[in-house]
Amino acid sequence: MLLTIAALGLIAVLGAATGQQVAWASIASSHRLNLILLVVAFILRALRRAEGWALALIAVALFRLLGTTLIHLSYFRFPFGEATGDLLLERVDALMGYSWPAAVALAADWPAIARPLAAVYHSSIPQLALVVVVLAATGRHLALHRFMVTSALTLAGTYAIWALMPTLGPAVLHPVDPAVAESIRLVVNERYVAAMLSLAQDGPGVIGAGPLIGAVAFPSFHMIMACLATWSLRGTVLGWPVFALNLLVVPATLLHGGHHLVDLVGGLLLFALCVRVAARLVPEPRP
Repeated sequence: MLLTIAALGLIAVLGAATGQQVAWASIASSHRLNLILLVVAFILRALRRAEGWALALIAVALFRLLGTTLIHLSYFRFPFGEATGDLLLERVDALMGYSWPAAVALAADWPAIARPLAAVYHSSIPQLALVVVVLAATGRHLALHRFMVTSALTLAGTYAIWALMPTLGPAVLHPVDPAVAESIRLVVNERYVAAMLSLAQDGPGVIGAGPLIGAVAFPSFHMIMACLATWSLRGTVLGWPVFALNLLVVPATLLHGGHHLVDLVGGLLLFALCVRVAARLVPEPRP
């Protein structure tokens, strides 16, 4: 909650300092549901009932609050012109033997496999919702609390790193033939790339006035979400099925997320750091 308040405060300060227009009414409206969830959660806690579900509501609300606020905050980094960071990361990918254009070409040869990967790519948010429900329903309050803290730390860390070196992914460097993109249902299609390039070159216009667009490439938050779901559900009946699904999230994120390979490595390392910090911040209860 404090991270969200700090981020909103920073939006206000940056807006005043830079003259950037901010649609505060739209931003406030987007947080209405989150505030309702928090109020219900605090009522449940005050009544000392359903502690697990109170934590679940808090987790959902804070993830949404912090996530949308940080996306709005990231828009102050635009415009930044040429995607020089992406050129650097592409060279790192080449050292590891990976090429996004080659991955797209391979996917075009196997559309029956590439298309379902789009659904796998979009499974990350539902997986996190599943984590919250399972941990709340099974009374794993410590795991749920650590999930919340890890989510907040990784979100804040992701956007802090991106602000230092903004990247948009290899899709902005290598336009894909629209027919190929359609054949494999490519998520980072021509419209998405055009929106990213417009942000990079012209800026966002009025922050909060339009639909939210996640622009962060490095580190990959999709990779972080896959790690979050897999780690949080370990030891439950869904642990291995979710692990298997998230093995597919790796190629799905590379292809449909338009990511450099090093983006995923960065996401994995950031998650590993944040999950250790969360374990220290939320220790095992003393007997």
